Amino acid sequence: MKRCSPVKITPVMDSLCIRCSPPPPLSPERMEQSRLDLTSSRPRAQLSGDPRVVQYLKFLVEEVNSKKKIWQCAETSFIMYVDIQPQLQVGPTCGLLALSLVANLVRPTTVNKLLHIAQAKGFTKQGEIFSALNMSLLAEEVLGEYCDVRLHQHDMLSCCPDSVWDLLLSHNIFLVP
Repeated sequence: MKRCSPVKITPVMDSLCIRCSPPPPLSPERMEQSRLDLTSSRPRAQLSGDPRVVQYLKFLVEEVNSKKKIWQCAETSFIMYVDIQPQLQVGPTCGLLALSLVANLVRPTTVNKLLHIAQAKGFTKQGEIFSALNMSLLAEEVLGEYCDVRLHQHDMLSCCPDSVWDLLLSHNIFLVP
């Protein structure tokens, strides 16, 4: 894999990298129940376009649903499936909702709990968080004992895309405001 040489850059975008251990595997009964839930109760997305691509995507989705793990489909591409329970956003809380989805991978956390913590710290009034630094401080408080939270202050993709892939393949999560 090609490594990037150090480059002097100016800050372009902040991103938050959260290093978490992968969730424990589901029991065989839960995996089967989850697979059944996916196939029976949720509406299926309608795919359109090149029939060969649609057929391949359907094959990949079925493969992921049956294995629930990383599945190699080519040298440079992969699918990683983590079952995240959807939540509805209420008010201007998109950042808090994204952090809640990540936090729920390691411990139960609600958007309201995050909102109260953020309000107490003066990060927000109604739920909007405009600072990646404040979001990282909130993530550190909520996930600090489970995860390593880091604030990156540069354009990670143009600087070192290989390092982004390395982090993603190591079960890291990025929140990009």
